[in-house]
Amino acid sequence: MRLENILALTKGTLYSNPNVTLFENLVFDVSKVKRGSLFAAYNPRDIQEALANGAYGILFYKPTQMGDSDVACIKVDSIDEAVHRLLRVYLLEKELLVYHGHLFTLHIL
Repeated sequence: MRLENILALTKGTLYSNPNVTLFENLVFDVSKVKRGSLFAAYNPRDIQEALANGAYGILFYKPTQMGDSDVACIKVDSIDEAVHRLLRVYLLEKELLVYHGHLFTLHIL
């Protein structure tokens, strides 16, 4: 997904001037970050490891020192909300059917 689309969807603020414009995937687990990933930093302590693993972008919500101006540092109000918006678009692009329900309903089914 392109950087400008991610900024628009997440309502994020870009805190760097990166050369990257495209991300290969969205990753939540720092051990799965690879070159080109956009990392959703639920835990700010994982950011340095994500950068070392090759992340091109970081979604974060707390003030954080990144140390790499070539990485897209995107501050959002809520990681959960930003990820939900990105996943909705991904699901629409893949034309997947997804159902949401309560745990009680699942047990009945």
